[in-house]
Amino acid sequence: MNEGADLAMLFYRILLLGLLGFSLVGCSLPRGAGLQSEVLAEASSRDGVAISDTAGAQPSTADFVIETVTRARLPIFAAWPRLELPRQNWLSRSDDPAGPIIASGDQVEVTIWDPEQTSLLASPGERRVPLQAMTVSASGRIFLPYVGEVRISGMSPEHAREAIERELLAVAPSAQVQLQHTPGTTVTVSVVGGVGSPGSYPLLARNRTVLNLLAEAGGVRAGLNNPQVRLIRGGDIYGTSIDLLFENPNLDATVRPGDRILVEPDERFFMSLGAAGSEAIHPFERDRITALEAMSII
Repeated sequence: MNEGADLAMLFYRILLLGLLGFSLVGCSLPRGAGLQSEVLAEASSRDGVAISDTAGAQPSTADFVIETVTRARLPIFAAWPRLELPRQNWLSRSDDPAGPIIASGDQVEVTIWDPEQTSLLASPGERRVPLQAMTVSASGRIFLPYVGEVRISGMSPEHAREAIERELLAVAPSAQVQLQHTPGTTVTVSVVGGVGSPGSYPLLARNRTVLNLLAEAGGVRAGLNNPQVRLIRGGDIYGTSIDLLFENPNLDATVRPGDRILVEPDERFFMSLGAAGSEAIHPFERDRITALEAMSII
C-alpha cells in the first residue's frame, strides 16, 4: 500500500468518525494529523480495524470503515455512509375539533338542577344550585362539592357537562347540569430563543402551529446554521429542523397551552485531516451530508 493510499484511508477514517458525531477535545496537532499507524493502533485496541471493498459495509467489530478514494468509487460515496443518525422525536400535526375545547385557564360556570326533596346540594325548597365561576386549573380540573376534582380539559363543553353529571350520580342521581364555557385570555405559548422577538404569545385561536408562532415571533433569526426547532411540552423535548417543517406540512405540529419553542443552530460537524489538503471543522449545513458531498465541501 503506497503512502498516498495510506493518507487517503486515514482521512476517511477521520471523516466517518466526524459524521458519527465524535470529536477530538483538548488535542493539539503541532505536526498536523496523527500518523495512520497511530490512529489505527488506537482504534484497533478498542474496536478492531476493517479495510472494506464496499463503501459502508460496516464490520461487526468496528465502528468505522477505511476506504481508498478512486474516481471509480465516487458514485458509491454519494450514498455513503448508509446509517441513521439518532433523531429526536417530533409530533405530527393534530388539529383540534372545529368547535370550542376547554383548556387550562378557561372559565366555566356550572349550574346543577336537582329535583330531590332531600338533596345534598340544594337548600330546602330550592332546585337550582348555581356554582361560582371556576377557572380550569393547570392540571385541567375543576372542584365540585361532594365530588372533588373533575378533569374537563380537552373536552368540548357538552362532553364536560356529561362528565360532571356522571360524577354527580353518587350524591344526586337525578341531577342535571348546565355548563357555560368562556375561553381564557391568559393561555400562552413561549418562544424563548432563535427568533426576532422572543416572548410569550397568547393563543387567541385554536389550531395554532409551530410555524404560525415562529412567524408571529419575527421569524427565525438570520445567521443560524441549519436551524433546529425544539418543542418543550411538559417533561418531553421534541426536535426537528426548520427545513423539514417547511417541506412537510404534516410536521407543522399544533401547539398547546404552556408549550415552549426554541430555535438553535445545528451543532454537528465533521473534520477534514490528513490528505484532505486542509485541516478544518465543517458544520452540517443541512440534515444529512454524504461522504461525496463532504469531499466537495472540503
